[in-house]
Amino acid sequence: MKQKISIGFEAFAKKRVMSRRNLRNGRTITVFTLLFLSAFASYFPFLSECSSVRSYGNYTINVIRNDSPDIYASFVDRGDAAWRPPDDSYALIVGNNGVVWKFDGTTFWALLTGTASNLYGVDWKPDGSYALIVGEDTVMKFNGTAFESIPVPPDPDPNVDWTRWYGVDWKPDGSYALIVGSKHWDGSSHLQPTAAIFNGTHVLLQNLPLPAQYDWGLIDVAWKPDGSYALIAGDGMWKFDGQYFDNIVPYDDYDTEPTRNMPHLANSAVSWRYDGLVALVTGHSRLYRYDGAVWTVIMTISEVAWPAIFTSVRWQPGGTQALIVGMTVGPPYGPLAVVFDGTEFSTPPSESTKALLEISWRSDGLYATVTGNREISRFAPSLSVDLSVEPVGLYSAETATVRVHVDAGNDPLEGAGIMLSSDRGGTFSLPTDDGNGNYSAVYNPPAVDQPKVVTITATALAALGVGYNKGSASFQITVSPSPTLVVSASSIPGTCYSGGRVSVYMSVNDGMNPVLGASISLTSLSGGTFSNLTEEGNGQYSCIFSSPSVIAPASIEISITASKYRYEPGSTKLHVTVKPLEPGRGSLHIFVKTGASQDPVMGALLVFTSTPSGQPSLNTTTDKNGFAQFENIVAGTYLVQASEEGFLVQNKSETILAGQITADTITVIMIPEFSGWLILVLFMTITLSVIALKKRIPKIQLLRAL
Repeated sequence: MKQKISIGFEAFAKKRVMSRRNLRNGRTITVFTLLFLSAFASYFPFLSECSSVRSYGNYTINVIRNDSPDIYASFVDRGDAAWRPPDDSYALIVGNNGVVWKFDGTTFWALLTGTASNLYGVDWKPDGSYALIVGEDTVMKFNGTAFESIPVPPDPDPNVDWTRWYGVDWKPDGSYALIVGSKHWDGSSHLQPTAAIFNGTHVLLQNLPLPAQYDWGLIDVAWKPDGSYALIAGDGMWKFDGQYFDNIVPYDDYDTEPTRNMPHLANSAVSWRYDGLVALVTGHSRLYRYDGAVWTVIMTISEVAWPAIFTSVRWQPGGTQALIVGMTVGPPYGPLAVVFDGTEFSTPPSESTKALLEISWRSDGLYATVTGNREISRFAPSLSVDLSVEPVGLYSAETATVRVHVDAGNDPLEGAGIMLSSDRGGTFSLPTDDGNGNYSAVYNPPAVDQPKVVTITATALAALGVGYNKGSASFQITVSPSPTLVVSASSIPGTCYSGGRVSVYMSVNDGMNPVLGASISLTSLSGGTFSNLTEEGNGQYSCIFSSPSVIAPASIEISITASKYRYEPGSTKLHVTVKPLEPGRGSLHIFVKTGASQDPVMGALLVFTSTPSGQPSLNTTTDKNGFAQFENIVAGTYLVQASEEGFLVQNKSETILAGQITADTITVIMIPEFSGWLILVLFMTITLSVIALKKRIPKIQLLRAL
């Protein structure tokens, strides 16, 4: 049976750490600062002195909904929650101003309640037929689809202004629910505890035997699992056996130091373990164990001040651990969470930023929903994350492979959301789901000026309905500065005429050794074109630059950048002087190629057998591309002869026009001659055949002769 507290988020006195009067008046405060309990070890004596406090297993507290008060002014700031039995199909979460949320483990829905009253407690009937919700002068039912207001009889005391019902718990057999709270009068300056029973149709007020001038209230109620009696907590402790209320622990005002050997209970909460052998009770800066007869202090925050307050305690159904939550006070203010496994206390990692108020475990014990000030969290086991990065040492220009494996319990989790981060920057590719709980991504490290240790963190998130909190793992690698490529370049020739071509030669090294396989980028802002790059070997590269047309001498700047994986890019600049053609002159480009394959012929001799008057000799040979150019030559008709050993001589006529900036490329196709051995074989064959006919040489001898 679920056990709960719904205390709320209360005001503090100006002269004390917390004033009981203001707590009873119900004035709210706001929590500003996140403080984990472990951060207060030096401030809270029990944390620094208790060696059993540790980090708890792999359970964590993750925020699953955080609503800004500017947007949701009426969202939970002193709420309660309860999961619907028997299948935990969804939970109801109640809060101020009549707010009720429905949460199925994945999605939140706001329900229309028809009331603006503050709601403080909720509990489902054990058969799940409906939930009972209590609050300020409010008791109502929710059957899964609609809300129904339950009339509450007026208090016999005519001076009562209103009643705040804080806690509600159904008896394990579902016969009735016990409701507890406080009734207020004189503008909330005074209050007394009150209790009621809801029998399924009516609310029946109960008479509590109170001593004179009782000025306190009741907050929480928890039935013993066997239903024999209920413990009622608040200011002091009551026991209800179904007929009588027994004040087993009277309330001691905080202003008076207790002198008797009794628990000092104020603003307390209570929860029974599933077997009914042990109850945990939060008190005035203390946590008690109660076995039905003996009270034992098991944790003390402070005996002289109230720097923290527990607001809820809940045993895990069917388990042996209990979660205790609350808030640190001071200022500063913040969340507080402790786990008790029956022997040791621990502090679960938490990302909550606000006070934690109420706990509701699912009946299967998978996880607990924790309500807070405009915040809903989940106490659940975290995903198990394994992370590896290869290589563990790399240059900044290299990439690393990031591999992540995620388990939910003992099973690989597919479809997880993977978030990757680095403490020194860099970028990650979008993680890919490789199946069976495996994920991978590529990491591009940042540029560094010296070796740096980089911590990569992988965080895995499961869908809310999976019931696991996010998990994370970190891995360290070393990133070193990448060597920068050194680039040098030259052109042959260094000067050309408009439209002319130059060969650009480049050398790439890492400062010591030649670099092969580099990618070369060449650009010219003044125009011109580049041929495809040729890698010559040993870090040498070349290409042809065809210059732009110019009308005046110009220095063409060529930017050259070399890049390669593992290296930082290197660059250089090269300048080529381009001159305009002289009046009455033009240019001639000649390619020499073979006939069928059109392969360039290197070293072909070009002889001009006829040139215009005044033109000097132009004889030359072709380069490795089978190309030769003749720039700034006299306009007119030229007859050129191309020859190369093993090929027939070819002649070509070309007319050069004056002022031609880019001459047509003339391709001279050379046809291979018959080789000498072929002519000799033909001659011998013909001669021997004639002799055979005249002298009738035997065939065998003729063949031998051949």
